[in-house]
Amino acid sequence: MKNGPSFLLVLFLTGALLLSGCALSPVPDSSPSPSGVITLTSSSTSPGAPTPNPTPTLPLPPPLPPPAPAAVAQNLQEVLEENLKIAGSPGIVAQVVTPEWSWSGAAGIAGRNPEAPADVGMRFRIASVTKTLVAAAVLTLLQDGKLALDQPAANWLPSRWVEKMPNRDQVTLRHLLQHTSGLSTYPVYDWFLQTHSSSSTLVIPPERAVLEALNGTASAPGSKWEYNNAGFLLLSYVLEKASGLPYDLYLQRTLFQPLGMDDTLVPTGPIIDGPHMRCLAGVVDYTDGDMGWARGAGDLISTVEDLNAFHRALRAGSVLKPEVLAEMFRFLDTPEGQMRFIKPGGSAGYGLGYERQAKTSLGITLEGHSGGVLGSLTFLYYWVEKDTYFCYNVNTSDPGGQFIVLRLAEAIRPLLSP
Repeated sequence: MKNGPSFLLVLFLTGALLLSGCALSPVPDSSPSPSGVITLTSSSTSPGAPTPNPTPTLPLPPPLPPPAPAAVAQNLQEVLEENLKIAGSPGIVAQVVTPEWSWSGAAGIAGRNPEAPADVGMRFRIASVTKTLVAAAVLTLLQDGKLALDQPAANWLPSRWVEKMPNRDQVTLRHLLQHTSGLSTYPVYDWFLQTHSSSSTLVIPPERAVLEALNGTASAPGSKWEYNNAGFLLLSYVLEKASGLPYDLYLQRTLFQPLGMDDTLVPTGPIIDGPHMRCLAGVVDYTDGDMGWARGAGDLISTVEDLNAFHRALRAGSVLKPEVLAEMFRFLDTPEGQMRFIKPGGSAGYGLGYERQAKTSLGITLEGHSGGVLGSLTFLYYWVEKDTYFCYNVNTSDPGGQFIVLRLAEAIRPLLSP
């Protein structure tokens, strides 16, 4: 076991995107994109007691295209099964939505004890893909005039935390959303192991994670990009203060319910209810355990169909106004070697809870987010050049799982109109 944890740590950091950074530089944006930096402000951003909003009525995601032709569906199923073996994953669930057709598939097993086949409707831990949904929720408060991107985050946090917060007057909501706050974070890998071992009933309160981050070594806000789970934990509390609703209820009313995401939820305990993909790292099952300490950063549970529905609605403008969506999609270059599974020669950037990975030579630009915990990797991406959405979950920590999106793209490209 001496070599096992360090090896799994590398895999976990790859999947969960717990990355280091360096100096920032802008990356050219894709549509929609701002002509310059937009500073969105509001005349009503005082952190007084807000009036909770009723459940909004959002346009539903665009209807799914018809099912893929039988030959296409068979081809994609074969790609899934072949690459499942290459990735070393016990199972996979996936959905692809193109402008012309949609396809959902599964292969392998969801879990071992008892052994059950993977099914496309199964839930799973989405890990850091949580950040995109939380960012969208925070940005709805921005467009409602309750927040401003360049406002100090401390305005919306409890005073007992603000007193300990480095650079409290300089760390803005934009910094938290963009991983440029300079704040420290908490020991994700260690805490996941502690809360998800087979006999663990340990619960780590979110406040402990907050204090762990605020008491750590900080750098100047905006000086570098460095992936930070604690920033999104803080954003979950900003969301509560600005909306007047609990974190889980605001997500439910603002995103899950209006968009018909019936299988997406904030967990209230260690168990995933209903049929689900297990988190399998080698012979160890890491599925069950407390995720409260990952609140806002990696705690959500969902399905491939719900996540694609959200992603399609987001990009269609059903969730955010164009000028706010443009801010979300304003990407900063991320450090060489970070988040770049399209190698060699790829490039990557990060917006507000939203990332880009591109390789010009392949004609592939992917925008969305990925995430991982031990034994589970999730990928939610939009293929810009082909107007195509991918979402899949593999119950493994093997980094080979991240390349399945590229293999699916290779299989799909000749099947789509130029």
